[in-house]
Amino acid sequence: PLQFQQEKHAEMTNELQFNSALLSVASNPIATRVLIERLDALRAELDSISSPKLQSLETIATDLSNERLLKHTKSGVQPRVAYTLVDIFHLHSPNAPYNALQLEAIFKLFVSQFKHLMDPEGKDYPLHIHILKTAAVNDIFTLVADIPKRDELIDSLFETLYSVISSDRFESVLDPLVLDILITVIKEANVVLSMK
Repeated sequence: PLQFQQEKHAEMTNELQFNSALLSVASNPIATRVLIERLDALRAELDSISSPKLQSLETIATDLSNERLLKHTKSGVQPRVAYTLVDIFHLHSPNAPYNALQLEAIFKLFVSQFKHLMDPEGKDYPLHIHILKTAAVNDIFTLVADIPKRDELIDSLFETLYSVISSDRFESVLDPLVLDILITVIKEANVVLSMK
């Protein structure tokens, strides 16, 4: 299959082969089903590359930070965008290819996706687990300190994660990942928040 060939080629060259459009334009609108298929193909390829040439990720990293994707309203798009973004952060670690305003919008998306961790029966639940795990393991939230309105974002993050771990639908095996993120934020932003 074509996707398998692209993944094998990517492994050999360490360059991202994905070149499909993710952003609709008037002359080339992208149906939601097609967008989800493309995001899934991108996820699969990113998962197969361990040390890519970062230059080959530039276009995708830019497209993924576009507000039209970050705030996409169709079901299934946001979790896939967030999944792919945490992989972009992982591959660029310890840095990120985004400015402070882009980081703020991306972290807002991550926080909104964490809410779905209370729905283990949700069809995108495995994506939400990946977002949480990758964010925690790679200390992605150390970058919160670089965000202009970090206090608002930190409040939202703490309230969301506190609600998540307090829910009887949340899998307690994930508690250490949530705690890792919260501890990272406290250390990096040098703030102490009281959970409500």
